[in-house]
Amino acid sequence: MRCPAARLCVALPAPWPQRPNQNVVMEAAGGEISQDTLHVQSISYWAPCNIGPYSQAKTLDGRLILISGQIALDPSSMVIKAESVADQTRRCLHNLKAILGVSKSVLNQNLRVSIFVTDMAHSTEVLQVWAEATAPEALAFCNLDFIQVVSLPRGALVELQVACLLTGREVPKKRTISSDLGEDVTVDCWSLQDDCCSSLCYLSPSASGVAEGWSNVKAEDTGRRLGASVLSSLNDSGLTLLDTVSLRLLYTRDLEGPEELRNSLIAGFKKGLQGSHGTVCEDVAGFSCLVAEGLSVVERPESCSSVLDLRVERQSLVAELLALGPKP
Repeated sequence: MRCPAARLCVALPAPWPQRPNQNVVMEAAGGEISQDTLHVQSISYWAPCNIGPYSQAKTLDGRLILISGQIALDPSSMVIKAESVADQTRRCLHNLKAILGVSKSVLNQNLRVSIFVTDMAHSTEVLQVWAEATAPEALAFCNLDFIQVVSLPRGALVELQVACLLTGREVPKKRTISSDLGEDVTVDCWSLQDDCCSSLCYLSPSASGVAEGWSNVKAEDTGRRLGASVLSSLNDSGLTLLDTVSLRLLYTRDLEGPEELRNSLIAGFKKGLQGSHGTVCEDVAGFSCLVAEGLSVVERPESCSSVLDLRVERQSLVAELLALGPKP
């Protein structure tokens, strides 16, 4: 029997309209791919043990490591001792490094980082601590976004979820997605050709807000172009939707509006994903559509050597993709 999956646990606003008695939303991905599991069950001095039915890490096909969301638990006492967001971030990173070391990877091999905070005002401080802990080359290729949530386990201020390549693997390359998506769509894609892909797809702030009079047609077209951007990042990396490990469509409360408007947006996103290949969104592993308190992506210029070069930009709509192709 396999050990439990790696997981993330956060509190988000309920999707609108909320279904009766709907208090939990779970996303899951599975398949026949080989897995190695790190599962710590007892108190230790090197990494926090489980506080629920999950494993600390899963290594997929000997290539990609998925780390469960890490809060600032002290391993020996299993309580959060750090009070400031900076100190909590340092403890999260300490725990991550310990888990990665056992899993034959290091933090600088990150492919994607999702940072969950209870207050978006903490993002700059968290980013500074992150930069202190990673080499400049890590800043140059990792996809990093901030997701503001209602609350985190044990009253934590920050939680880090990381996907890393094994040590010694080739560094991912940035891909320029050439597709008719419109100037207001940004695709930040890093991948190893025919192997793995991580991308953040988002709209410019002016395009993502639902302006007064925004029609169902415009909402569907916006969703379609965002879905098409996800598909383009996969195709340009030599992968398909069936290689998806996780795919999240996140939107913020400022997209709250008529139900049919949001339904049009999501329907358009699914149409954009389908493209000409006929694969429908329901066939994609780990797809979820979630509402967040706030969203920000970390943008970087072509030459990035310092945290000072990075820009944290607020967004209303973000698609977050992680994919792993067949083993070469």
